[in-house]
Amino acid sequence: GMVISFSHFLPRREVILGYHASKLVRRKVRWNFSKIAGSAHLDPQIRAVGSSLHIYGHSHRNVTATIDGVHYTSAQMGYPRERAAGQCHFDGFKLVWDESAA
Repeated sequence: GMVISFSHFLPRREVILGYHASKLVRRKVRWNFSKIAGSAHLDPQIRAVGSSLHIYGHSHRNVTATIDGVHYTSAQMGYPRERAAGQCHFDGFKLVWDESAA
């Protein structure tokens, strides 16, 4: 059957919103989430259990990506001030598995 894994922390750096662009400015700003986010320890565990879908949190930014056969997704709400400023958009909960459709 399908294996779905979960974590609070980001499983890899590539799922950080704007990661590739932010690499260019990381040294110029005092605080940048992309300097510390993304765990090198989670992704090998995700792959070891055979997960084909990994759901994660923590970033407050919605990202969906498929990397090397694993689909990563998040549905972040963020803080109310982030939603008010347009930094994070929450449009409801995400259906990630429907047994009747399998």
